[in-house]
Parts: sequence; C-alpha cells; structure tokens
Amino acid sequence: MNNSICKHICLAIAFAVACPAWADKVVTRGGKSIEGKIQLSDNALKIDGLKIAITEIKSATIDLPAAPPLPDEFSRHTAGMWAFENAGALCWDGSFIARKVVAVDDTKVTFENSPREFFLSTVNTAAIFFGRVSLGQINRLRSQKKSGVLLASGGFVEGELKAVADGVVVVDSILFGRKSYPIGSEAIGLWLRKPRLLAARFTVSTRDGSVLLVKNPVFRNDGVTLNGSPFRNYQIALKELVEIRNGNAVDLLSAAWARVDAAPPEKKPLLLANVKNVDRSLQLQQMMKLKKAELNEARQLLTMADANRNKMGGQRGRIQLNMNRTRNVWQQRNREFFRLRGNGLRMNAQARTSLKNLQRLEKSVVGAERDIENQMRKLADLGRKMDRAKDNPKLTEKYRRWLDEAKRTLDRAKKSLDRIRAQAERARGEHAKKFAAVKPLTLREQEAKQLLEKAKLEIDAAQKTQATALAEWRLTLRKSPQLRRRVAQLQREYNTLAGELESLMPRIPEIDFPR
Repeated sequence: MNNSICKHICLAIAFAVACPAWADKVVTRGGKSIEGKIQLSDNALKIDGLKIAITEIKSATIDLPAAPPLPDEFSRHTAGMWAFENAGALCWDGSFIARKVVAVDDTKVTFENSPREFFLSTVNTAAIFFGRVSLGQINRLRSQKKSGVLLASGGFVEGELKAVADGVVVVDSILFGRKSYPIGSEAIGLWLRKPRLLAARFTVSTRDGSVLLVKNPVFRNDGVTLNGSPFRNYQIALKELVEIRNGNAVDLLSAAWARVDAAPPEKKPLLLANVKNVDRSLQLQQMMKLKKAELNEARQLLTMADANRNKMGGQRGRIQLNMNRTRNVWQQRNREFFRLRGNGLRMNAQARTSLKNLQRLEKSVVGAERDIENQMRKLADLGRKMDRAKDNPKLTEKYRRWLDEAKRTLDRAKKSLDRIRAQAERARGEHAKKFAAVKPLTLREQEAKQLLEKAKLEIDAAQKTQATALAEWRLTLRKSPQLRRRVAQLQREYNTLAGELESLMPRIPEIDFPR
C-alpha cells in the first residue's frame, strides 16, 4: 500500500510540473462536468460563463496548489494511515472543526482564540482530537458506547468527562477514580458519543482540514456563509475552500471506518497498524545502521589488534634476544673488572708490604750506622784512656780487654750493616718491581670499569626497552579479548534490534529495512 501511495505522489508531482495550474471543476447533478474558474454569486456559482444554482451542484472542486512533498521518512511511510490529520472537534451531527481545543466543561467546547462565529456545546460534541489520530487508534472507538479517553498507547479508558483545561483531561473512571491525563503525551482524544448524521447535507471542505456538514450554505461574492448549530453567520472565503459537495454526506470518523472495512483482508492489518510501530521501525532501521557501522569499526579494530599482537610478539622476541646478549656482555665485563680489581688490590697490598719492609730495613741501616759510630767513639775513648794509664799495667790490661771487645763488636756491627744494606737493596728492587706491576693493572682496571659502565648503560637501556615491550605486549594481550567481547556485544545488540524489527514488520506498511 505504501509503495502505491508513493507512486501516486510521484505521479502527482510529475503532473504538477507538466501542468503547473489546475482548473476549478464543477460536476452537476445531471452528470455534466465543467472546468474553469469558479466565482460565487448569490446562491449560485459561475464557471466558464455558466451560472449554476446551488441546488444543481453535485460537487465543486476549488483550484489547489500542488501538495508539498512529505518532509521525512516517517511521514512518507504513514501517509495512508491517518484518520484525522489535524486536531479539532467532531460535532454530533458529523462536522469536523479543525481547530485546537483548549478547554471543555459541562457547557461548551472552547477553541483556540475563541472565534465568535460558532458555538459548540458539549452535548453536541461527539469527539475531540488533540492531534493526528491513526486509523488503528480510531478503530478502538468503533465499539465504545461510553465516554472516555483515547490514549497515545492505543488503549482506551472509560470515564465521565469532568474537564479539559491547562493541557490536561480529567475524567472520573469506575476503575481508577478521578484521573488526569496530559494532552499529547498520554491523551490524544476524548470520546463522548458516536456522531449521527441527519438529512442529506452539503459538505464544505476547507484548507485547514475542516469538513463542515450544513443544510443550506449561502453563496456570496466573497465566499460561503454557514448558519445553523454550531455556526453563527460563519464566513469562509473562496480562497479557503477546497470542495463543496451536495449529498452523500459522511463524517470523517465514519469515512475512516468505512475505509478500513473496504480494504482487502491482506491490507487491513497495515491500515490498522500502530503508527508507533512505524516510528519505532524507522528508529530501529537507523539504530541498526549505526550499530552496523560500530560493529564494522570494532571488527576492523580487532583485526588490527590481532595483527599488532603478532607484530609485537615478534618484536618482543627480538628485544629478548638483544637483552640476553647485552646481559652476557655485562656479566663478562663485570667479571673482568672484578678480576682486575682483585689483582690490583693484591698487587697494591704486596707493594705496600714491600715498601714497609724497605722502610724497616732502611731504618735498620741507619741504626746500624749509628751503632758503628758509637763503637768507633768508644774505641777512640778507650785508646785515650790506655795512653793515660800506660804507667799502670793492671789498668792498661783492663782497657786493652775492653778495647779488643769493642773492636770485635765494631766488626760485628760492620758485618751486620753490610747484611742489612744488602737486604735493603734487595727490598728496594723487589718494591720497584711490584710498584711497576701495579700501574698497568690500575690502567687496565680503569679501562675495564669504563667498559663495565658502558655495558651497564646498555643493559639499563635494554631493560627499559624490554619493560616497554612487555607492557605493550600485555596491553595487546588484553586489547584483543576486550575488542572480541566488544564485537560479540555489538553483534548481540544488532541481532536484538533485527529481531525486534522482524517482529514489527508484519504489522507495519512495507518499508525497505536493512538485512
């Protein structure tokens, strides 16, 4: 059905482009069809030079501009599903006044801006609609014999009307007691009674969506004047008229029900579909497009994450090999440094020991030389004493013995000095040898220390690189499962939306939905 409507709209637009101006058209009760420009006069109309009395008119269609294209997807798909396109009041006698109702009480219905030209009493009101109402929603009223509120959800709550004011409908319900329903969000209609058409009438349709059923409309040069409840000298300008039809009057509500009854069995569920299902279906369609884009993006990210994980795995292996090589170099240079350092410490200790031994021997040489000097002074002193005691043989003998003993002691001291000097010379040579061996060891130790420090910097850099690679590797290990869970979640959400859309498709007009 929806495709047929779209086709007719396209044809109408194409025809409007080809024929930019439609002519007015009059069909007489005798079946004659006349096209031209309609002009109104007293109780007659003129077209194409002919004057036709009001009683001879079967229908008169006023020139209308081409209908604007439907503004959005929702409007295009629900174009054939509306019973009432405009808010307004349905009179008991079948007239529909397309004007916003702002208040209702026990006495009258108050319209927006309160026009003085008509007065609609509450007892002469069949129903009030606060906005567009679909065929599916209006079909709920067919079996309603009691007053109540038609809900946006499609339900109906029976209740006696108390008031409509300040955007709220208040009713007394047997089940719920007194209850208020906000207009628009909850209440879309107020049902009072079924309309009842009287004798055959004229049907006057206007551009604002009103369909007015009257007995005797009065044609004047400037338009049509209506009288009779609820109208009081209500004037409609010619430019506001859409159609005037004589006979076969029907109210919009009955016409909507008849339209449903006349539909083929396979099309009737579509006509009675809840427009919210269409709106929800279009929302689901858009949500599925967005979800599909998210799903594709997540899949791409997962593919990239898996590829990056494999790349990072190979890179991490190369970094580990470099780390092992750098560690081996560092360990080798560490062993070399400490070996040279141990040798240096040992040689330094030996050099210090030889130096101390040399210093001790040099002190011994100085001591031995001092002893020899003392012995020589002693010999000289004994020689002088012997010279003074030469007249005393006994004393001379004593001094001679002492002199011999001092000479022997001097000889021993000289021998000891020679021995100590020889030892000191050997110690000096040994110390020079050991001191000479310490210097190259010190240089080698310094070079080994520099190499060790360089190896330490290299291993620190390698450890840092390894730590960074390990952190990135762990991140990639976590990222892939996270993205895989994200893909699974998005797929479930997409499947849920698709399932909901699939469940709605049998109950909505034909729409091209994504698969």
